[in-house]
Amino acid sequence: MKTCKQFDLSATMIRTIFILSAVVIISNAFSSQKSLLDARSKTSSHRRNFGGIQKMSNSNDGNIFKVTSAEMDEMAMLTQEESTIVDVFRRCGPSVAYVTSSVSNNMLPSQRNRRRRRPQSNDKEENDKNDEAANSIPLGSGSGFTVHKDGYIVTNYHVIQRAYQINNATESVPKFLQGLRPKAIIKVRGLDASDSKLTTCRIVDVKPELDIAILKAEKYESNLATPLKYADSTKLLVGQRVVAIGNPFGLEKSVTSGVVSALNRNIDGVAGNKIRNCVQTDAAINPGNSGGPLLNSRGQVIGVNTMILSTTGSFAGVGFAVPASSVRKFADEAISKDFFKNRRDGDDYPGWLGLEIGDDSLSSSLLGGEKKGVVITSVKKDSPALEAKLKGDGSEAIVALCGSKVTNASELLKLLREKNEGEEIYLTVESLSSTNRERRRVYLTLKKKPV
Repeated sequence: MKTCKQFDLSATMIRTIFILSAVVIISNAFSSQKSLLDARSKTSSHRRNFGGIQKMSNSNDGNIFKVTSAEMDEMAMLTQEESTIVDVFRRCGPSVAYVTSSVSNNMLPSQRNRRRRRPQSNDKEENDKNDEAANSIPLGSGSGFTVHKDGYIVTNYHVIQRAYQINNATESVPKFLQGLRPKAIIKVRGLDASDSKLTTCRIVDVKPELDIAILKAEKYESNLATPLKYADSTKLLVGQRVVAIGNPFGLEKSVTSGVVSALNRNIDGVAGNKIRNCVQTDAAINPGNSGGPLLNSRGQVIGVNTMILSTTGSFAGVGFAVPASSVRKFADEAISKDFFKNRRDGDDYPGWLGLEIGDDSLSSSLLGGEKKGVVITSVKKDSPALEAKLKGDGSEAIVALCGSKVTNASELLKLLREKNEGEEIYLTVESLSSTNRERRRVYLTLKKKPV
Protein backbone atom coordinates (compact mmCIF):
# COMPACT_ATOMS: atom_id res chain seq x y z
CA MET A 1 0.00 0.00 0.00
CA LYS A 2 2.80 2.32 0.84
CA THR A 3 4.45 1.39 -2.37
CA CYS A 4 1.31 2.25 -4.37
CA LYS A 5 0.96 5.65 -2.73
CA GLN A 6 4.58 6.42 -3.52
CA PHE A 7 3.95 5.33 -7.15
CA ASP A 8 0.81 7.46 -7.40
CA LEU A 9 2.73 10.44 -6.00
CA SER A 10 5.58 9.91 -8.45
CA ALA A 11 3.13 9.64 -11.37
CA THR A 12 1.42 12.88 -10.28
CA MET A 13 4.76 14.68 -10.07
CA ILE A 14 5.73 13.43 -13.53
CA ARG A 15 2.47 14.68 -15.01
CA THR A 16 2.93 18.06 -13.34
CA ILE A 17 6.50 18.38 -14.61
CA PHE A 18 5.36 17.39 -18.13
CA ILE A 19 2.60 20.01 -18.12
CA LEU A 20 4.96 22.74 -16.86
CA SER A 21 7.54 21.80 -19.50
CA ALA A 22 4.90 22.00 -22.21
CA VAL A 23 3.84 25.45 -21.00
CA VAL A 24 7.46 26.62 -21.07
CA ILE A 25 7.97 25.25 -24.60
CA ILE A 26 4.79 26.88 -25.88
CA SER A 27 5.72 30.18 -24.19
CA ASN A 28 9.17 30.10 -25.77
CA ALA A 29 7.61 29.34 -29.15
CA PHE A 30 5.33 32.39 -28.88
CA SER A 31 8.27 34.55 -27.79
CA SER A 32 10.32 33.36 -30.76
CA GLN A 33 7.44 34.03 -33.13
CA LYS A 34 6.99 37.54 -31.69
CA SER A 35 10.73 38.25 -32.05
CA LEU A 36 10.60 37.06 -35.64
CA LEU A 37 7.60 39.29 -36.36
CA ASP A 38 9.33 42.26 -34.73
CA ALA A 39 12.44 41.62 -36.80
CA ARG A 40 10.36 41.40 -39.98
CA SER A 41 8.56 44.61 -39.06
CA LYS A 42 11.86 46.41 -38.54
CA THR A 43 13.20 45.05 -41.83
CA SER A 44 10.04 46.11 -43.65
CA SER A 45 10.25 49.57 -42.09
CA HIS A 46 13.89 49.86 -43.14
CA ARG A 47 12.97 48.89 -46.67
CA ARG A 48 10.24 51.54 -46.82
CA ASN A 49 12.65 54.20 -45.63
CA PHE A 50 15.22 53.04 -48.14
CA GLY A 51 12.59 53.15 -50.84
CA GLY A 52 11.77 56.72 -49.88
CA ILE A 53 15.42 57.66 -50.28
CA GLN A 54 15.61 55.98 -53.65
CA LYS A 55 12.50 57.85 -54.76
CA MET A 56 14.21 61.18 -53.95
CA SER A 57 11.14 62.95 -52.59
CA ASN A 58 10.75 66.67 -53.23
CA SER A 59 8.76 67.30 -50.06
CA ASN A 60 10.13 69.91 -47.68
CA ASP A 61 8.86 70.28 -44.12
CA GLY A 62 8.29 73.97 -43.54
CA ASN A 63 9.71 76.92 -45.41
CA ILE A 64 13.31 76.20 -46.43
CA PHE A 65 13.94 79.93 -46.94
CA LYS A 66 12.84 81.00 -43.44
CA VAL A 67 15.70 81.40 -40.97
CA THR A 68 15.00 79.97 -37.51
CA SER A 69 16.66 81.11 -34.30
CA ALA A 70 18.67 77.88 -34.19
CA GLU A 71 19.89 78.49 -37.73
CA MET A 72 20.90 82.04 -36.80
CA ASP A 73 23.26 80.61 -34.20
CA GLU A 74 24.60 78.11 -36.72
CA MET A 75 25.12 80.79 -39.39
CA ALA A 76 27.36 82.69 -36.99
CA MET A 77 29.78 79.75 -37.25
CA LEU A 78 29.94 79.78 -41.05
CA THR A 79 32.81 81.12 -43.10
CA GLN A 80 32.28 84.29 -45.13
CA GLU A 81 32.02 82.26 -48.35
CA GLU A 82 29.44 79.89 -46.84
CA SER A 83 27.40 82.80 -45.48
CA THR A 84 27.36 84.41 -48.92
CA ILE A 85 25.99 81.26 -50.59
CA VAL A 86 23.37 80.76 -47.86
CA ASP A 87 22.29 84.40 -48.17
CA VAL A 88 21.97 84.22 -51.96
CA PHE A 89 19.92 81.03 -51.71
CA ARG A 90 17.60 82.46 -49.03
CA ARG A 91 16.95 85.64 -50.99
CA CYS A 92 16.82 84.30 -54.55
CA GLY A 93 15.58 80.72 -54.12
CA PRO A 94 11.88 81.70 -53.83
CA SER A 95 12.10 83.40 -57.24
CA VAL A 96 13.21 80.20 -59.03
CA ALA A 97 10.46 78.08 -60.56
CA TYR A 98 10.00 74.49 -61.63
CA VAL A 99 8.86 74.53 -65.27
CA THR A 100 7.16 71.52 -66.86
CA SER A 101 5.21 70.88 -70.05
CA SER A 102 2.88 68.15 -71.27
CA VAL A 103 0.58 67.47 -74.20
CA SER A 104 -3.05 66.43 -73.94
CA ASN A 105 -3.73 62.85 -74.98
CA ASN A 106 -6.78 63.37 -77.21
CA MET A 107 -8.78 60.16 -77.56
CA LEU A 108 -12.13 59.11 -78.99
CA PRO A 109 -15.14 59.75 -76.70
CA SER A 110 -15.62 56.02 -76.10
CA GLN A 111 -12.04 55.73 -74.90
CA ARG A 112 -12.38 58.74 -72.62
CA ASN A 113 -15.54 57.27 -71.09
CA ARG A 114 -13.80 53.97 -70.41
CA ARG A 115 -10.93 55.84 -68.79
CA ARG A 116 -13.34 57.65 -66.48
CA ARG A 117 -14.87 54.41 -65.22
CA ARG A 118 -11.72 53.39 -63.36
CA PRO A 119 -11.94 53.29 -59.52
CA GLN A 120 -11.97 56.71 -57.88
CA SER A 121 -10.77 57.69 -54.41
CA ASN A 122 -12.56 59.94 -51.96
CA ASP A 123 -10.00 62.71 -52.49
CA LYS A 124 -11.23 64.99 -55.28
CA GLU A 125 -7.85 66.71 -55.65
CA GLU A 126 -6.13 63.34 -56.01
CA ASN A 127 -8.70 62.23 -58.60
CA ASP A 128 -8.13 65.43 -60.59
CA LYS A 129 -4.37 64.84 -60.55
CA ASN A 130 -4.83 61.23 -61.66
CA ASP A 131 -7.18 62.27 -64.48
CA GLU A 132 -4.76 64.96 -65.65
CA ALA A 133 -1.80 62.58 -65.54
CA ALA A 134 -3.74 59.90 -67.42
CA ASN A 135 -4.81 62.33 -70.14
CA SER A 136 -1.41 63.95 -70.75
CA ILE A 137 2.02 62.99 -71.99
CA PRO A 138 5.06 64.73 -70.38
CA LEU A 139 7.27 66.69 -72.76
CA GLY A 140 10.04 67.77 -70.41
CA SER A 141 10.90 69.97 -67.46
CA GLY A 142 13.48 72.47 -66.32
CA SER A 143 13.88 75.69 -64.38
CA GLY A 144 12.97 79.36 -64.72
CA PHE A 145 12.92 82.56 -62.67
CA THR A 146 10.65 85.55 -62.32
CA VAL A 147 11.82 88.92 -63.63
CA HIS A 148 8.63 91.00 -63.32
CA LYS A 149 6.04 91.55 -60.60
CA ASP A 150 3.18 90.51 -62.92
CA GLY A 151 4.44 86.94 -63.22
CA TYR A 152 6.77 87.04 -66.23
CA ILE A 153 9.32 84.23 -66.18
CA VAL A 154 12.57 83.65 -68.07
CA THR A 155 13.55 80.10 -69.05
CA ASN A 156 15.41 78.26 -71.81
CA TYR A 157 13.69 77.83 -75.16
CA HIS A 158 14.68 74.17 -75.29
CA VAL A 159 12.81 73.56 -72.00
CA ILE A 160 9.47 74.38 -73.68
CA GLN A 161 10.51 73.84 -77.31
CA ARG A 162 8.32 70.78 -77.96
CA ALA A 163 5.29 72.46 -76.38
CA TYR A 164 5.86 75.59 -78.47
CA GLN A 165 6.18 73.60 -81.69
CA ILE A 166 3.07 71.49 -80.98
CA ASN A 167 0.91 74.55 -80.31
CA ASN A 168 2.24 76.36 -83.37
CA ALA A 169 1.39 73.34 -85.51
CA THR A 170 -2.13 73.27 -84.04
CA GLU A 171 -2.69 76.96 -84.80
CA SER A 172 -1.79 76.43 -88.46
CA VAL A 173 -4.66 73.99 -89.13
CA PRO A 174 -8.26 75.09 -89.85
CA LYS A 175 -10.31 76.02 -86.81
CA PHE A 176 -12.81 73.19 -87.27
CA LEU A 177 -9.92 70.68 -87.00
CA GLN A 178 -8.07 72.27 -84.08
CA GLY A 179 -10.14 70.40 -81.53
CA LEU A 180 -8.78 67.11 -82.87
CA ARG A 181 -5.15 68.18 -82.56
CA PRO A 182 -3.15 67.80 -79.33
CA LYS A 183 -2.57 70.86 -77.17
CA ALA A 184 0.57 71.43 -75.13
CA ILE A 185 0.32 72.93 -71.65
CA ILE A 186 3.14 74.62 -69.72
CA LYS A 187 3.00 74.90 -65.94
CA VAL A 188 5.21 76.32 -63.21
CA ARG A 189 5.50 75.82 -59.47
CA GLY A 190 7.52 77.39 -56.69
CA LEU A 191 7.06 81.15 -57.15
CA ASP A 192 4.20 81.49 -54.66
CA ALA A 193 5.12 80.78 -51.04
CA SER A 194 1.48 80.02 -50.14
CA ASP A 195 0.72 77.65 -53.02
CA SER A 196 2.65 74.54 -54.06
CA LYS A 197 0.32 73.65 -56.94
CA LEU A 198 1.28 73.83 -60.60
CA THR A 199 -0.02 76.96 -62.34
CA THR A 200 -0.63 77.20 -66.07
CA CYS A 201 1.55 79.56 -68.14
CA ARG A 202 1.38 80.93 -71.64
CA ILE A 203 4.31 81.57 -73.93
CA VAL A 204 4.90 85.31 -74.38
CA ASP A 205 7.78 85.11 -76.84
CA VAL A 206 10.76 82.94 -77.74
CA LYS A 207 14.18 83.58 -79.21
CA PRO A 208 15.75 80.26 -80.27
CA GLU A 209 18.92 82.09 -81.33
CA LEU A 210 19.54 82.84 -77.64
CA ASP A 211 17.81 79.69 -76.36
CA ILE A 212 15.53 81.97 -74.30
CA ALA A 213 11.75 81.94 -73.78
CA ILE A 214 9.49 84.28 -71.81
CA LEU A 215 6.48 82.83 -69.99
CA LYS A 216 3.57 84.48 -68.19
CA ALA A 217 2.07 82.80 -65.13
CA GLU A 218 -1.54 83.94 -65.15
CA LYS A 219 -2.61 83.35 -61.54
CA TYR A 220 0.27 84.79 -59.54
CA GLU A 221 -0.61 88.10 -57.90
CA SER A 222 0.22 89.36 -54.42
CA ASN A 223 2.14 86.27 -53.25
CA LEU A 224 4.55 86.25 -56.18
CA ALA A 225 8.18 85.98 -55.19
CA THR A 226 10.37 89.06 -55.60
CA PRO A 227 11.62 89.37 -59.22
CA LEU A 228 15.34 88.87 -59.65
CA LYS A 229 17.56 91.72 -60.80
CA TYR A 230 20.08 91.56 -63.62
CA ALA A 231 23.78 92.31 -63.33
CA ASP A 232 25.91 93.75 -66.10
CA SER A 233 27.45 90.56 -67.47
CA THR A 234 29.98 92.55 -69.50
CA LYS A 235 31.77 93.42 -66.24
CA LEU A 236 32.29 89.86 -64.97
CA LEU A 237 35.72 88.69 -63.90
CA VAL A 238 37.16 85.21 -64.33
CA GLY A 239 37.41 83.60 -60.92
CA GLN A 240 34.55 85.43 -59.19
CA ARG A 241 32.10 83.37 -57.13
CA VAL A 242 28.79 82.28 -58.73
CA VAL A 243 25.72 80.41 -57.47
CA ALA A 244 23.30 78.30 -59.55
CA ILE A 245 19.75 77.50 -58.38
CA GLY A 246 17.46 75.12 -60.22
CA ASN A 247 15.74 71.74 -60.32
CA PRO A 248 18.29 69.09 -61.41
CA PHE A 249 16.60 65.73 -62.08
CA GLY A 250 13.38 67.26 -60.74
CA LEU A 251 14.88 68.00 -57.30
CA GLU A 252 13.41 71.44 -56.77
CA LYS A 253 15.25 74.40 -55.24
CA SER A 254 18.73 72.86 -55.42
CA VAL A 255 21.76 75.11 -55.08
CA THR A 256 25.34 74.67 -56.31
CA SER A 257 28.27 77.06 -56.37
CA GLY A 258 31.46 77.60 -58.30
CA VAL A 259 33.37 80.30 -60.12
CA VAL A 260 33.38 82.01 -63.49
CA SER A 261 35.76 79.69 -65.36
CA ALA A 262 35.95 81.73 -68.57
CA LEU A 263 34.14 84.48 -70.49
CA ASN A 264 33.07 85.15 -74.07
CA ARG A 265 32.60 81.50 -74.98
CA ASN A 266 30.66 80.82 -78.21
CA ILE A 267 28.47 77.71 -78.00
CA ASP A 268 26.17 75.93 -80.46
CA GLY A 269 22.53 76.84 -79.80
CA VAL A 270 19.34 74.87 -80.45
CA ALA A 271 18.67 77.02 -83.54
CA GLY A 272 21.93 75.90 -85.13
CA ASN A 273 23.65 79.23 -84.59
CA LYS A 274 26.40 80.30 -82.21
CA ILE A 275 25.33 81.88 -78.93
CA ARG A 276 28.05 84.43 -78.30
CA ASN A 277 29.73 85.72 -75.14
CA CYS A 278 28.46 82.91 -72.89
CA VAL A 279 29.68 82.54 -69.31
CA GLN A 280 31.58 79.33 -68.54
CA THR A 281 31.31 78.01 -64.98
CA ASP A 282 32.26 74.98 -62.90
CA ALA A 283 29.12 75.28 -60.72
CA ALA A 284 27.35 71.91 -61.10
CA ILE A 285 24.66 72.05 -63.81
CA ASN A 286 22.64 68.92 -64.63
CA PRO A 287 19.47 68.04 -66.57
CA GLY A 288 16.71 70.12 -64.99
CA ASN A 289 18.97 73.12 -64.29
CA SER A 290 18.31 74.49 -67.78
CA GLY A 291 16.60 77.87 -67.62
CA GLY A 292 17.64 78.55 -64.03
CA PRO A 293 19.65 81.62 -62.99
CA LEU A 294 23.40 81.86 -62.58
CA LEU A 295 23.87 84.48 -59.85
CA ASN A 296 26.71 86.60 -58.51
CA SER A 297 27.43 87.02 -54.80
CA ARG A 298 24.90 89.86 -54.59
CA GLY A 299 22.08 87.67 -55.88
CA GLN A 300 21.93 89.31 -59.32
CA VAL A 301 21.43 87.32 -62.51
CA ILE A 302 24.59 87.12 -64.59
CA GLY A 303 23.34 84.41 -66.95
CA VAL A 304 20.77 81.71 -67.72
CA ASN A 305 22.12 78.16 -67.36
CA THR A 306 21.69 76.43 -70.69
CA MET A 307 24.24 73.75 -71.54
CA ILE A 308 27.05 71.47 -70.33
CA LEU A 309 30.05 70.01 -72.13
CA SER A 310 30.42 66.33 -71.28
CA THR A 311 31.33 62.99 -72.84
CA THR A 312 29.01 61.07 -70.51
CA GLY A 313 25.92 63.28 -70.36
CA SER A 314 26.56 64.10 -66.69
CA PHE A 315 28.21 67.23 -65.36
CA ALA A 316 31.98 67.18 -65.86
CA GLY A 317 32.90 70.64 -64.58
CA VAL A 318 32.11 72.64 -67.72
CA GLY A 319 28.79 74.46 -67.92
CA PHE A 320 27.59 77.48 -69.90
CA ALA A 321 25.09 80.29 -69.29
CA VAL A 322 23.60 82.75 -71.78
CA PRO A 323 24.88 86.21 -70.69
CA ALA A 324 22.43 88.37 -68.74
CA SER A 325 22.98 91.43 -70.92
CA SER A 326 21.69 89.58 -74.01
CA VAL A 327 18.81 87.99 -72.10
CA ARG A 328 17.75 91.26 -70.54
CA LYS A 329 17.40 93.17 -73.79
CA PHE A 330 15.14 90.52 -75.34
CA ALA A 331 13.14 89.92 -72.13
CA ASP A 332 12.45 93.61 -71.48
CA GLU A 333 11.19 94.18 -75.03
CA ALA A 334 9.01 91.05 -75.02
CA ILE A 335 7.48 91.83 -71.62
CA SER A 336 6.82 95.47 -72.49
CA LYS A 337 5.02 94.57 -75.73
CA ASP A 338 2.99 91.83 -74.06
CA PHE A 339 2.03 94.08 -71.15
CA PHE A 340 0.55 96.72 -73.43
CA LYS A 341 -1.06 94.17 -75.72
CA ASN A 342 -2.92 92.38 -72.93
CA ARG A 343 -3.76 95.19 -70.53
CA ARG A 344 -7.44 95.87 -70.01
CA ASP A 345 -9.21 98.76 -71.70
CA GLY A 346 -8.97 101.93 -69.63
CA ASP A 347 -6.00 100.71 -67.59
CA ASP A 348 -3.00 103.00 -67.54
CA TYR A 349 0.33 101.96 -66.08
CA PRO A 350 2.81 104.62 -67.22
CA GLY A 351 6.25 104.43 -65.69
CA TRP A 352 7.67 107.48 -63.89
CA LEU A 353 11.35 108.30 -64.12
CA GLY A 354 11.29 111.41 -61.94
CA LEU A 355 13.48 113.91 -63.77
CA GLU A 356 13.22 117.00 -65.94
CA ILE A 357 15.13 117.54 -69.16
CA GLY A 358 16.21 120.62 -71.06
CA ASP A 359 14.74 121.56 -74.43
CA ASP A 360 16.61 120.75 -77.62
CA SER A 361 18.30 124.14 -77.86
CA LEU A 362 19.72 123.91 -74.31
CA SER A 363 20.87 120.33 -74.87
CA SER A 364 22.47 121.27 -78.17
CA SER A 365 24.39 124.18 -76.62
CA LEU A 366 25.64 122.11 -73.65
CA LEU A 367 26.59 119.26 -75.94
CA GLY A 368 28.65 121.54 -78.15
CA GLY A 369 26.10 121.85 -80.94
CA GLU A 370 25.84 118.10 -81.42
CA LYS A 371 22.37 116.54 -81.31
CA LYS A 372 23.18 113.31 -79.53
CA GLY A 373 21.55 113.47 -76.15
CA VAL A 374 19.17 115.15 -73.71
CA VAL A 375 20.50 117.12 -70.74
CA ILE A 376 19.09 116.39 -67.24
CA THR A 377 18.14 119.65 -65.56
CA SER A 378 16.37 118.44 -62.42
CA VAL A 379 15.84 115.24 -60.40
CA LYS A 380 12.67 114.77 -58.32
CA LYS A 381 12.55 113.76 -54.67
CA ASP A 382 11.97 110.03 -53.94
CA SER A 383 12.21 109.25 -57.64
CA PRO A 384 13.90 106.37 -59.49
CA ALA A 385 16.27 108.94 -61.02
CA LEU A 386 17.37 110.08 -57.54
CA GLU A 387 17.84 106.49 -56.34
CA ALA A 388 20.00 105.85 -59.40
CA LYS A 389 22.13 108.89 -58.43
CA LEU A 390 21.50 110.80 -61.65
CA LYS A 391 22.66 114.42 -61.50
CA GLY A 392 20.13 117.16 -62.13
CA ASP A 393 22.59 120.05 -62.41
CA GLY A 394 23.05 119.97 -66.17
CA SER A 395 26.28 118.00 -65.96
CA GLU A 396 24.86 114.79 -67.43
CA ALA A 397 22.96 113.90 -70.59
CA ILE A 398 20.90 110.82 -71.49
CA VAL A 399 22.17 109.43 -74.80
CA ALA A 400 20.30 106.10 -74.89
CA LEU A 401 17.42 104.24 -73.20
CA CYS A 402 17.60 100.43 -73.12
CA GLY A 403 20.04 100.52 -76.02
CA SER A 404 17.94 102.84 -78.22
CA LYS A 405 19.73 106.08 -79.11
CA VAL A 406 18.27 109.34 -77.85
CA THR A 407 19.06 112.48 -79.85
CA ASN A 408 16.31 114.84 -78.65
CA ALA A 409 13.60 115.27 -76.02
CA SER A 410 10.73 113.92 -78.15
CA GLU A 411 12.60 110.65 -78.76
CA LEU A 412 13.20 110.16 -75.04
CA LEU A 413 9.55 110.85 -74.17
CA LYS A 414 8.36 108.47 -76.88
CA LEU A 415 10.56 105.68 -75.54
CA LEU A 416 9.42 106.34 -71.97
CA ARG A 417 5.74 106.12 -72.95
CA GLU A 418 6.36 102.49 -73.93
CA LYS A 419 7.66 101.66 -70.45
CA ASN A 420 5.49 100.57 -67.55
CA GLU A 421 5.33 101.09 -63.83
CA GLY A 422 7.52 98.47 -62.14
CA GLU A 423 9.59 97.85 -65.27
CA GLU A 424 13.36 97.90 -64.95
CA ILE A 425 15.18 99.95 -67.59
CA TYR A 426 18.69 101.17 -68.15
CA LEU A 427 19.95 104.55 -69.31
CA THR A 428 23.25 105.37 -70.96
CA VAL A 429 24.40 108.63 -69.41
CA GLU A 430 27.24 110.85 -70.65
CA SER A 431 29.17 113.15 -68.34
CA LEU A 432 29.48 116.71 -69.65
CA SER A 433 31.92 117.77 -66.96
CA SER A 434 34.71 115.39 -67.96
CA THR A 435 37.00 116.18 -70.86
CA ASN A 436 36.70 112.73 -72.43
CA ARG A 437 32.89 112.59 -72.03
CA GLU A 438 32.82 109.38 -69.99
CA ARG A 439 29.68 107.26 -70.25
CA ARG A 440 28.06 104.98 -67.70
CA ARG A 441 25.07 102.65 -67.69
CA VAL A 442 22.43 103.23 -65.00
CA TYR A 443 19.78 100.66 -64.04
CA LEU A 444 16.55 101.73 -62.37
CA THR A 445 12.96 100.58 -61.86
CA LEU A 446 10.17 102.91 -62.94
CA LYS A 447 7.63 103.88 -60.29
CA LYS A 448 4.03 105.05 -60.29
CA LYS A 449 3.87 108.82 -60.69
CA PRO A 450 2.81 110.43 -57.38
CA VAL A 451 -0.49 112.30 -57.37
